[in-house]
Amino acid sequence: MSGIYKLLYVAIATMIFVATVIGVRMYLVANLGKATVVDKTTEAVINKLALTYLVERCLTGGNDYIDLEFLKNNQGKDIRDICSSYDFSSIASVKVCDILTDEGWFFEGSSLSEEKHEIYVNIKHPSGDIHPGKLTIETGTNIWRDIWW
Repeated sequence: MSGIYKLLYVAIATMIFVATVIGVRMYLVANLGKATVVDKTTEAVINKLALTYLVERCLTGGNDYIDLEFLKNNQGKDIRDICSSYDFSSIASVKVCDILTDEGWFFEGSSLSEEKHEIYVNIKHPSGDIHPGKLTIETGTNIWRDIWW
């Protein structure tokens, strides 16, 4: 009988340990970022931001070059001050925070021939929550986006 109790104690202790680890991880993810859940409002704004850059400003000389100088000159600006074609009225602030390439900071004359460019944005919701996100733009109209919050 004592063997069954030992097994029961080990099982309960294991479940408590696993629950604690999961709980701590969920707390850290919720408070430190890199959550796996995508907020729909944030996703919609990132989509609009991507479309805005691609359609209005980024593509020059065909589909194989993005105007990095334009992006560089607009770091830190509210996207609503840059692009007027999209309605960002439900968002308190959408800012271009940083622009990086796979090789670090982009350089004069950079093109998208064989590289990806990452545009980091902060999206501030009316609630006051700030949701950082990243757009990775590759040659043509292929867009990858990661949202952390």
